[in-house]
Amino acid sequence: MTIASVSGITVELRRSNARLRTALDLMTTQLSTACSITTNDLSELHHELDRTQHLLRLPAASATPGLREEQRECRRNLEALQSLLARVQSGMLMERARLDRDRNHLSASAQWRSSVKAFL
Repeated sequence: MTIASVSGITVELRRSNARLRTALDLMTTQLSTACSITTNDLSELHHELDRTQHLLRLPAASATPGLREEQRECRRNLEALQSLLARVQSGMLMERARLDRDRNHLSASAQWRSSVKAFL
């Protein structure tokens, strides 16, 4: 691997880290303000992770100190993302339970209405 290609990879990984930090900040803000994280947010994050994954798999012998630091930063971002996504999953499960409860309530109300209507 040439120095030029290592330098290019370092720059690309630095950009990817910036995009991951932006996504983390956005998702953290959305969780704390009760805004919903959209499928588009998750899709963009997935796309960024796909772009980034190969940059983390470079042989250690060919990595420069700058590249190793960017790889460490990326790993820190991924660990923060893992924690955040656990919170997102928890929130989604709670929302699913709420929606199921509401659906069951509406179904029971509709059945009650039908039985009352039939009685009258």
